[in-house]
Amino acid sequence: MLSSGVKDDLIPAFVKSGTYNGKLYGMPDLSSARALFYNKALFKQAGIAEPPKTWAEFEDDAKKVTALGGGNVGYAMPLGPEESQAEFSIWLVNNGGDWKTDGKWSINSPKNVETLNFMKKLAVTDKVTQNNPGKTNRTDGAFALFGSGKAGMVVGFSPLSAQLDTEKKVDYGIAPMPTSDGSTPQTYGVTDYLMAFKKKGNEDAVKAFYDLYYQPDQVNTFIKAEGFLPVTKTGLTQFGADKALAVYLQTLPNAHLTPTDDPGWDKVKLAVQQNLGAAVAPDGNPQKVLDTLQQQAEAGS
Repeated sequence: MLSSGVKDDLIPAFVKSGTYNGKLYGMPDLSSARALFYNKALFKQAGIAEPPKTWAEFEDDAKKVTALGGGNVGYAMPLGPEESQAEFSIWLVNNGGDWKTDGKWSINSPKNVETLNFMKKLAVTDKVTQNNPGKTNRTDGAFALFGSGKAGMVVGFSPLSAQLDTEKKVDYGIAPMPTSDGSTPQTYGVTDYLMAFKKKGNEDAVKAFYDLYYQPDQVNTFIKAEGFLPVTKTGLTQFGADKALAVYLQTLPNAHLTPTDDPGWDKVKLAVQQNLGAAVAPDGNPQKVLDTLQQQAEAGS
């Protein structure tokens, strides 16, 4: 359905996510990615010169912001049922982990356990998050807290920027997500897909539509109007002049997506949303929580 020129222009990470058994079924039409938002005023008050690049720096910065008192917290962590799989995703990929490895579930891999233990440390030992991060949702919890000016950092995306720009209450900056060892920052991404159905007689029309849709002046105009990010290499170049998108575009080629190509992912995602937050409670056990999720994934339930 796609001409070679169009397919070659697609960002490889999105080609991979739309591929099943070696064939591209999902053609990405727009994307979104996460980054680290930080409160410039709180950073200045805490004596922090620049956003963290490593987890050690992140932890230290979160402690400094929390030490300001006045109800401020270093990091707004949403591991509640709304979208805990996204929050965990961006942390685990920046520690070299993933949901699946070589086609098999690796939810309880040593890297992922290490990641969740670090997140629990932030919440329980360091006490640099809001209360009950395991029950806090993204939209009405973590984002709202950051928008009130009481959180030093939060993981966000372009719709949060739009909200903050409208409210004009927080002077914020955006930076790549810190990594555990200071290596190249990774991001968690999301894309929507276009598909084509095998109805006899439609092939030429479908191909013509895709050739038109993926023309740079078509697809990028649509994506910009909708407030999302590009899915093509030419789009990265075209959007490059927008300084507000610089961090997203820098990390977008390194985007990691959840394994939506696995038929079991919907059930796994639901289990993650319902149970992952328990790991960062005072009596939580990250290893046990991830072991249970691994077992459920392998059992297909």
